[in-house]
Amino acid sequence: QQAAAGVATSARTTQEDAAAAAAAAAATGGGVGRPMVQRVAELCVEVHKSAEAAADRYYQELRRRCYITPKLYLDLLHQYTQLLNDARTELGDNRRRLLNGISKLQETNTALDTMQAQLNSLQPLLLEKTATTSALLKQVRAEQDEAEKVAAVVGAEEIEVAAKAAECAALKAAAEAELAAVLSALEAAVAALDSLNKADIIEMKTFIKPSALVQLTMEGVCILLQEKADDWDSAKRVLGDANFINRLIEYDKDRISERIRKELKRVISDPSFTPEQVGKQSKAAMSMCLWVRAMDTYATVYRIVEPKRQALAAAQAALDASNAILAEKQAQLKAIRDKVAALQQQLADTQKELASLQFQADLCSKRLGRAGKLTSLLGDELVRWGEAADELAVKLQLIVGDAFMAATVVNYLGAFTGPYRNTLTAQWYSRCQDLGVPTTTPDFSLSGILSTPVELLDWACQGLPSDAVSVESALIATRGYRWPLLVDPQDQANRWIRTKEAKAGLVIIRDSDTALLRQVENAVRLGQPLLIEQLGEGSLPSGIESLLLRQIDKQGMHHTVM
Repeated sequence: QQAAAGVATSARTTQEDAAAAAAAAAATGGGVGRPMVQRVAELCVEVHKSAEAAADRYYQELRRRCYITPKLYLDLLHQYTQLLNDARTELGDNRRRLLNGISKLQETNTALDTMQAQLNSLQPLLLEKTATTSALLKQVRAEQDEAEKVAAVVGAEEIEVAAKAAECAALKAAAEAELAAVLSALEAAVAALDSLNKADIIEMKTFIKPSALVQLTMEGVCILLQEKADDWDSAKRVLGDANFINRLIEYDKDRISERIRKELKRVISDPSFTPEQVGKQSKAAMSMCLWVRAMDTYATVYRIVEPKRQALAAAQAALDASNAILAEKQAQLKAIRDKVAALQQQLADTQKELASLQFQADLCSKRLGRAGKLTSLLGDELVRWGEAADELAVKLQLIVGDAFMAATVVNYLGAFTGPYRNTLTAQWYSRCQDLGVPTTTPDFSLSGILSTPVELLDWACQGLPSDAVSVESALIATRGYRWPLLVDPQDQANRWIRTKEAKAGLVIIRDSDTALLRQVENAVRLGQPLLIEQLGEGSLPSGIESLLLRQIDKQGMHHTVM
C-alpha cells in the first residue's frame, strides 16, 4: 500500500508539474512578465485542484454531478491568454484615446494662448493702421480740393488761351488773304524780270530818244531805286549797272516809304502805264512796268496789312506767354493729380492692410470665442479624462490577476450555485493576494472585468434578472468557450435569450424535432444563433458532438465541422 501511495503521489506530482509548465507557457505567450509566470502557473494548478475538490463536495452535499476535466484546464489557459491579450488591447486603446484627447485639449489651450498673444499684438497694429488711414484720407481730400481749384484755374486759362489763339488765327488769315492778292502779281513781276537778259537791257540802252511810255517806265524804276531820273541819260546810267536786274529782283519791298509812294503815284496814275501799252513799245520795258506796278500795289497793301501783322505778332507774343503760363499750371495740375493718385494708391494699400489685419483680428477673436467655449465645456472632461486614464493605467497593471480570475470563473464555476461560486472566488482571490498577483481590490467582480454598464443595462432591458448570480451566469454563457447548457426552471434565461438574439434571427428548436440536425446545419452555415429547448439527458443525436466539441478544420478561407 505504501508503494502504491508513493507511485500515486509521484504520478500526481508529475501531472501537476506538466500542468504548471503548460500554464507557464501560456502565461509567457500572454505577455506576462517573467516574475509573474511561476506565480500564475502555480495558481492555475491550485485552481484546478480546488475546483475538483469543490466538485466532489458539491456532489456529496447537493447530489449534483460536476465534471472537472483536463479539457477545462486547457480551456482555462486558452481563455486566460485570450482575455489577457484582449483586455490589454482594449484598455491600452482606451487609455491612448483618453491621453490623445487630453493632449489635444492641452494643445488647444496652448493654441488659445498663442492666438490671444497674436490678437494682443494685432491691436496696436490696428490702431496704428487706423490712424494712418484716417490721416491719409484727410490728406487725399485736401489734395483733391487743391487739385480741383488748380483745375478750375487751368480750365479758365485754357478758355482764355483758346480765345487768343482764335484771335491770332483770324488776324493771320486776314493778313494772308490780303497779301495773297498782291503776291501773285509780285510773283508775275519777278518772273518777268527773270526773263530779262542782257540783250534786252542793251536794246533799251540803244534808244536815243525812247518813247514816252518807256521813259515813264524808267522814271518809275528810278523812283523805286531812288536814282535820279531827270533825263534819259540818267536812266541809261541806271540800266548800265551790272547788278540792275538783281537790284530789281532783290528789292526790299517792305521798306517802300510814303515819300516814294507819293512820287510813284504820278507814274502809276497815268492811264497809259499798263503792261499791254508799254509792251507795244518794248518787251524789257513791259517787264519793268509789271515790276513797278507790283511794287506799288504791294506797298499799298502792305500799309494796310502791316498793322495787322504787328497786331498778330503782339497777339502771338501774348498767346505764347499765356501758353507758357498755362503749360506751367498744367504741369502743376499734373503734379498735384499725380500726387493725389499716389496718395490714393497708398490709401488703398493701407486700407487693404487694415482690412486684412481686421479680418485676422476678427477671425482670431471668433476662434478664441469658439475655442474658449469648447475648452470651458471640456474643462471638467479634461479632469475626468485624466482620472479615467489613471484608472485605466491601474487596470493595466492589475489585468494579469483580473484576467486570471475572470478566466477561472468562466471556465469552472458555471455549474455551481451562488454560495459555491462565492466561496471558490474568495479562495482564489485570497491566493492571488498571497502570491502577489495584482488584482482589483477589495472585491472581485466578474461584470467589472468582462462587461460594461451599458451592456448590463441592455441585458436588463432584455429581461435578464439583475441579481449577481444571473449576471454572472449570463457572462459565463456569453464569454465561455463551450456552448452553454442552461438549467432554467423559471424560463428566465429562455426569455432573455429570445429577446437578446431576436434581431440576429434566432433559430429555436427542440430535441424532439426530426429535422434537428438539418436546422443546426443551416444555422451554422448562415451564422444564426440557435436555441435548443427542453433538452433531456442523452437526447442529442450523435452527429452533433463534433460541433459541441468545436472539432473544426480550417481549409483555406473555409471552416468545416469534422
